[in-house]
Amino acid sequence: MKLLIILSAMTAALQAAALDISSTAGKLREAVNGATAAATLKVSGSVNAADIMFIQSEMMSLTSLDLSGAAIEEYNGEPLLNSVAHSPAGSIPPAAFLGMKLASFSFPSNTTSIGDGAFGATALTAVEVPAGVTAMGSSAFADCQALASASLPATVTRIGTGTFRGCGNLASVTIASPIREIPALTFAGCAALRNIDIPRSVRIIGERAFADSGLAAAELNDIDSIAPWAFAGCRALASVTFSGTTPDAIGQGAFFRDSNAEVRLGGLMESLSEIQPHSFTGVKAVSGLGTPAASSVGKVGEYAMAYTSPGTTVYLPAELREIGEAAFANWRGVREIDVTDLPDLPEIGPGIFGDIDKPNTILYVAAEMIPAFSDAEQWKEFDIRARTSGETGVDMPATPAAAEVKAWFEGTLIHLASTAAITSVELYDLAGLRLAVVPAAGTLSITLDTAPFPGRAYIARVNHGPSAATLLKLAR
Repeated sequence: MKLLIILSAMTAALQAAALDISSTAGKLREAVNGATAAATLKVSGSVNAADIMFIQSEMMSLTSLDLSGAAIEEYNGEPLLNSVAHSPAGSIPPAAFLGMKLASFSFPSNTTSIGDGAFGATALTAVEVPAGVTAMGSSAFADCQALASASLPATVTRIGTGTFRGCGNLASVTIASPIREIPALTFAGCAALRNIDIPRSVRIIGERAFADSGLAAAELNDIDSIAPWAFAGCRALASVTFSGTTPDAIGQGAFFRDSNAEVRLGGLMESLSEIQPHSFTGVKAVSGLGTPAASSVGKVGEYAMAYTSPGTTVYLPAELREIGEAAFANWRGVREIDVTDLPDLPEIGPGIFGDIDKPNTILYVAAEMIPAFSDAEQWKEFDIRARTSGETGVDMPATPAAAEVKAWFEGTLIHLASTAAITSVELYDLAGLRLAVVPAAGTLSITLDTAPFPGRAYIARVNHGPSAATLLKLAR
């Protein structure tokens, strides 16, 4: 009995010992010779997909696997456990080591691609993808909870979706390759990932690519598009900047509830035609809405910029035609909203401003639009005022000798009648600050309403053409 126990113990120890073997493709099972409980395996020679799936299915105790001395040869044969019947030379097949205890792995010398889920849910602590690898499949290293660092060589041209998804301890990533896209879910759930240098070659950020990650800053250079929810739920994200070519598309919820993020829109307003629903909902602050600038934004989706701080002054561009439900709800710190360039009231959804303090917030509008805004739901509660142009001084060119202009007040209305055609009227205060410009189509009479403007005395410049005008000082 004692002898049997000793022999059994010796057999178990032998099986658990480190294996260093030479093999040829398709013959690894024979070379292992039953020692499937080994914790360490080093193979030289050659292997194929069948050998790799043998390791995956029968050597589950492995914590270290070194294939650096072996080359992967082509496999053509019966479908393997991963349903693969053909696997090219240099390719690590799909699900090759899925779920194994591997903490250390050395790649075969001729590796050119890594299949879908090849190292998913393993115990790897570090990954250095070797030069020569050009493609990495979807979820190749997903859910590797012990993975702390990863680097991709310059030879990689494509990575699949969810490559490092759910790697909660991944803190360091180096991407040397000129990839064009960071696909969907690539770093989703990587809570320890604080910083990453996004290659300048990247033009597309995929859906949920960084969602719920620990990213602290995002510098987005020459990005063409950002997919929905790309950076959603990044609680540590503090700074988002756009430079170079700005995206012409930012998907729904791209920065949703990034509660510490300060997003610097820069030239973004010039490249976007629409701000999608929930794009910036709940971010700490957005800048770039404070002054008139070139803009192509015609639509702002529901909750797109709700629960954030856009600064004290916000400018809404002339192109804006539609504002979705609660798009600007609960803006913090806003004191002035400038809509002077809006030629018409935009179509609006319910509660576009939420609980903003409208009576104590100035809404600057064009003088001719005061009646429209004053009668419009959701706008009329603001402190509505006409915005002056900021231009000072009243220069009067020569007046045609035949022109005679009469002016009189009727309440707040100024009536003007001229013997020469009127092309426009400019209204100034006594300091020379222009209050309004009212166009006229060559008529002989025009009426202006001074109700929106302070004071009781004005200067009216009645233009008769490009080189003639009549200047009048008026008081009511």
